[in-house]
Amino acid sequence: MKYHLRIIFSTAKYNLISFYRVFSLTSFALRFFLPFITMATAWILYRVIFGSERLKSTFSVYSSVDYLTFIIISQAVFVYMYACIFQLGRTFFWERMGGTIEPLFLSPVPRRSFMFGHLLFSMLNATIDFLIIFSFGTLIFGGKLASFNLSLAIIGFSLLIISLFGVGLVINGITLSLRDRTNTANILTSIFFIFSGTIAPVEMLPPWGQFIGSFLPLNYALRIIRGSFTPNISFLDFTEEILLLGVIAFLSLLIGFIFLQRIESSLKKRGELTVF
Repeated sequence: MKYHLRIIFSTAKYNLISFYRVFSLTSFALRFFLPFITMATAWILYRVIFGSERLKSTFSVYSSVDYLTFIIISQAVFVYMYACIFQLGRTFFWERMGGTIEPLFLSPVPRRSFMFGHLLFSMLNATIDFLIIFSFGTLIFGGKLASFNLSLAIIGFSLLIISLFGVGLVINGITLSLRDRTNTANILTSIFFIFSGTIAPVEMLPPWGQFIGSFLPLNYALRIIRGSFTPNISFLDFTEEILLLGVIAFLSLLIGFIFLQRIESSLKKRGELTVF
């Protein structure tokens, strides 16, 4: 157990040092461009175009929080999805680009522990972004956070991170087999952004959109996390979401490990592991 923990923490430490070794304030600020633009657009819609009372009455049917708080929470939480796709999901692509994937796969380092280390790095990095977006979004755009259920939020975040780990493993398999690090990531980001209830409740989407959203872990995680900021909310109010997210988390991990192992085995047999 100690051996695995050393691998996990040393991998996360190495990635954090490498990521922030050459710190650029401009690059760091650009990480928050899209979330702040989205929140600013929501503020304009809420305050200027539609009128707060109209949106309030509309969203109260589908959401436990008001429209601005809905958007602020979703933009802050979405950074975990972004970290999964663009950092965790491209781990082996960058290992191959750096010429280290073959020694890595031949080393006695357990692949799962190595990937858990990259998960820890990705989620720590995402947490920094989450705190900044959430704090500034609340202060600047005026989200209403009258209550907070810590235990419910922990459950939502924990199940989301487990699900994202499985999703990240699948993405690694795709990037290894397709030799692609951009198109796959952008397509998946768009799918999660549109159909997970980040800009509007999933219930407001057409039936086919709701069907897609029903398979996405971020959809249920956002409902649980938003619920943690709603007064007089208990676990019983989100029993269905917690159970569904738990099932998705288990299946995503199972599928992720099997899929990545099959891709790795196939590439080794064909001698294409390090070939671009």
